[in-house]
Amino acid sequence: MQNLRKIISQLILESAQDQQDLADHKFKNRRLAYGPYYPKGKRIQLPDKYPETTSYLRGVKRFWNERADHSYFQNDIECVHWINYITGHKSAKRTFLEALKRILYGEPEIKPGDISKNEFSTIGFEGEISGPMCGKVGILISKKRRVTFAAVVDAWTEFNFGTSKELYRYYAGSGLPKRPHRNINPNGVIFDKEDFDKFGVNYFKEITVDNWTWDTLIIRRDLQRDPQIVELIDYVKNVWNKKKTEHIINIEFFTP
Repeated sequence: MQNLRKIISQLILESAQDQQDLADHKFKNRRLAYGPYYPKGKRIQLPDKYPETTSYLRGVKRFWNERADHSYFQNDIECVHWINYITGHKSAKRTFLEALKRILYGEPEIKPGDISKNEFSTIGFEGEISGPMCGKVGILISKKRRVTFAAVVDAWTEFNFGTSKELYRYYAGSGLPKRPHRNINPNGVIFDKEDFDKFGVNYFKEITVDNWTWDTLIIRRDLQRDPQIVELIDYVKNVWNKKKTEHIINIEFFTP
């Protein structure tokens, strides 16, 4: 029993050390971490106006990938990209069907079953998809994916949807990146289950995924009769799935 306590204590110390090391890295690079001005959720662009800051953020992502428990994120976490999730944003004025079509036919287009090299922002859930971070309609990311960053705070990652063809060509080899904001709080960055359990919640406010795919649309069970949801389901079942038999969309319902 005493040895078990020592092992658990050591794991907790190591987990906290990852966040402290990230904080030290941020302090060491405080000129970049706190300035010059670098907007939250900015769109990636060419030429890069902040190359030094971008290099620093690459280092943050690299640090996370070297330290994270990838088995935990791969096996125990469900990742969902909610459609029309940000209340008040102009994108939320679309109907759910319009928002889905933007994913299916947008830039980049993300058809079910295809593997995307472009990093994507999701909300993460340990266990059931429930609680305050639930939206109404979302695409469920397959576990055939790679998690590249995780936080219980909003990471304010770069916006890469709807970017120019020039950027697609530039990032053709690696795919479009998503890097956290320079001033993210290291204490909110999660490396493993021990980090996550300290917060007492069942969700991650942001998880970025790479080399990912999807084939399932999840919908709140209590909204099945909502006119927008009826329209969405009808399109998926009677239009998309009949025409795109190689890219079938499954529909599942959840209780938030």
